[in-house]
Amino acid sequence: MKSIKLKNTTLNVHPRTVFDVLSAEELSKRDSAKEWPASLYTYIIHSSLRRNLDFVPWYRFIKRFQIRKLVSIQSLVRLLSLSEMNRIIIMIHEAEELSQEVHDG
Repeated sequence: MKSIKLKNTTLNVHPRTVFDVLSAEELSKRDSAKEWPASLYTYIIHSSLRRNLDFVPWYRFIKRFQIRKLVSIQSLVRLLSLSEMNRIIIMIHEAEELSQEVHDG
């Protein structure tokens, strides 16, 4: 599994859920997404990286809070450039293709 490092925290890149894919599709149809594609990029990255919370135990609430704050859309916009967002989007699509291959056969 591929990972990225944001503010000294290593986060794994996970495939998105079906709901997240459909939500991103609806977001891409809006005029605002066509005017500013970084909003769509940040939403896709946010939906992938927030799945890291599923692997942190509930009793590590400080770590969960740090990850939740780090993968918020506002934080991602502030921390990542467009080229970094594009690189992470490619990693997410590769993870989704691998997940698709595992489920298909």
